[in-house]
Amino acid sequence: MKRYLERSIYSHPVINKIIKKRKNEEVFLVGGSIRDFLIGRGVNDIDIAVSGSGKLFASKIGRCFKLKEEFDEWRVILNNYTVDVLGLGDKPIEEDLMRRDFTINAMAYNLIDGKFYDPLKGVEDIQRRIIRVSNEKNLLDDPLRILRGLRLAVSLNFEIERETKLLFIRYAQNLNISAPERIRQELLLMFYMDNSYRGVLPNVFDVIFPGFMKMEEIGGGRGTDITLLEHSILTVKKLEDLIKNMKPFKKFENKMRLYLKDKLPLLKIAALIHDIKKPETISYDDTGAVHFYSHEQKGAEWFTKRGKELKFSKKEIDYISMIIGNHMWLHLLSTQEILTERAKRRIIFKLGEDVMGLILFSFADAEASNGRTTERVIFTGNEILKYYFHKKKDIKKIIMGKDLIKYLGLTPGPYFGEILKRVQTAYEEGDIRTKKEAIELAKRIVKER
Repeated sequence: MKRYLERSIYSHPVINKIIKKRKNEEVFLVGGSIRDFLIGRGVNDIDIAVSGSGKLFASKIGRCFKLKEEFDEWRVILNNYTVDVLGLGDKPIEEDLMRRDFTINAMAYNLIDGKFYDPLKGVEDIQRRIIRVSNEKNLLDDPLRILRGLRLAVSLNFEIERETKLLFIRYAQNLNISAPERIRQELLLMFYMDNSYRGVLPNVFDVIFPGFMKMEEIGGGRGTDITLLEHSILTVKKLEDLIKNMKPFKKFENKMRLYLKDKLPLLKIAALIHDIKKPETISYDDTGAVHFYSHEQKGAEWFTKRGKELKFSKKEIDYISMIIGNHMWLHLLSTQEILTERAKRRIIFKLGEDVMGLILFSFADAEASNGRTTERVIFTGNEILKYYFHKKKDIKKIIMGKDLIKYLGLTPGPYFGEILKRVQTAYEEGDIRTKKEAIELAKRIVKER
């Protein structure tokens, strides 16, 4: 193992350059760099610890900037590589390793004398393919390590060790004291990855998205024996499976992959929590049938508030809320015997390119329910996509406020919005097709007033 590690380390294009900058310092390769060398992954992010001043050593490598106020930790960018330098002062390397988050990150290799440090048996855990917390105190010091551990498990395809998982659950509530923007960042990083559904530990996500665990009390739909909570996680898995193989929407695969480039983690988050308000909206009719009236609208309103608390951007909040708020639309269209042009126009004009995201979600949702409606969803989705890309140039505002001033001689006022909305709705539903017809309709609306 050591021979393999040395061969990998000293053949790296940046590490030898780092060693040459040394004078009297001890220089250690640490943390994730060691882990990735042992696993055989490409190493672009290099973590080193040095005796003495981290800033002084980092400045020898290149232009540096500070990473953490509480530590002498600095970052240098070298071409496509990131080098993080931690100053140890006069502390031994073992002390630094004991404060690290997980055993597989608590290893070090002395680049000068070749000594290998593994006080917490990280190598064994790599061989066992498990994530094990270094010690309980480290989770208390920084609860965000819970999310990092889940993300690491997804990234490496490792399992969370049983005792570590119990600690994650025990201290999940401490995430409430973590900076919300850091929680958001961890979520986005994890949901960018393949198989991110594996990182969803329900008790932890119940803290991030209050009410998440309540879905365990409700069934996951007709013809299934899973809970709504299991259905929600399965929806993310089915979405990820679809992204790996776009066969159901093959004709539009390239366009949809381009669309997903910026929307992927947001779509997965929406898929995970799309039914979170079902427990609050459950009702029964006289026949005993179950209904969840308005659960999608309530879910969208809830995330608008929760997204702000977690410091998601307005654009991110609007997107996730839009998917949640409209997640029943395509399912309803797929139950119709005939998919009319009016129905296609309405969904396209309201959602624009995001109709692609809703179609991908709807397929995953159908598959995670019982799969009986999947074929109809595929047919409906493809029909809408064909119409969207054929009519894309026509998707626009048919008239603007300036047209009301120019052609009708109106003075701007609050009623402008009402007129424009009624005209646009008529255009989207196919009642009018040209700007001339839109102006005529606007005139009729004004006369009504």
